[in-house]
Amino acid sequence: MSPPPENSPGRLARQLFEYELASTHSGESTAAAERLIERVYAALARTFGAYGAQALLVRAIGRAGTDHPVLALVTVNAEPTSPMHGLAEAANVHGMQATSDGVVALLTALVQGLGRLIGDDLAVNLLEQTIVVPAPRPADGRLPAGH
Repeated sequence: MSPPPENSPGRLARQLFEYELASTHSGESTAAAERLIERVYAALARTFGAYGAQALLVRAIGRAGTDHPVLALVTVNAEPTSPMHGLAEAANVHGMQATSDGVVALLTALVQGLGRLIGDDLAVNLLEQTIVVPAPRPADGRLPAGH
């Protein structure tokens, strides 16, 4: 299968997740996904309000969940510090790869839904603001003092 086009929602979703995973010191996918969803939720809440952000995530879970049953264990609420629950349980039940694929599918569905709502360019701009570029590590792999 060929990779998605460079400007596709799937490519952006995968990029968001990979950047977050790269910034995770332990390489733990569940923690990376939770942090990413928190930042995406915060960006959505600034634009659409807490309940609007919740509705967008719930809708994306519903769309992506048809192909990714791992998302059936995930719930979303309007709490700013912890908007999504169930990822760790989903990883325990379905495995890390299925959970990671589900999160990417959720983000893809979110980008597609936002694109229909506010236009593709604005949707991409909004979600690109959540990217955290990982800091370079020294050759020995250890973090500088204070991290």
